[in-house]
Amino acid sequence: MFETIRRQCGSGSPAFFGRAAADGTWALDLEAAVEFLRKAAASGQPLLVLGTAFSYVHLLDHLAERDLRLKLPPGSCALETGGYKGRSRSLPKSALHALISQRLGIPPATSSANTA
Repeated sequence: MFETIRRQCGSGSPAFFGRAAADGTWALDLEAAVEFLRKAAASGQPLLVLGTAFSYVHLLDHLAERDLRLKLPPGSCALETGGYKGRSRSLPKSALHALISQRLGIPPATSSANTA
């Protein structure tokens, strides 16, 4: 699904920060993701951030633990989908979207959820 969105909406090179964990599940390479987001914030180019709800929770918790707040360029947006699947704490959509806005600097109107 994300590749379809990227092909239709993206103009830059995609970046993927998933890695296989020892148990075969996917985990987010948090340090690589944060470094990429820092560079994107400095670039001035809008960014489309796609991820599952549980990946966002892991990323946002990582940023909070380090007291980091990024300001992605104007026009950036976030799309979360996929639910939590027991892989992180669960948050109401409004709380997750508020944290995305606070930690990534993306206005709430451009933070979206999959409603399908």
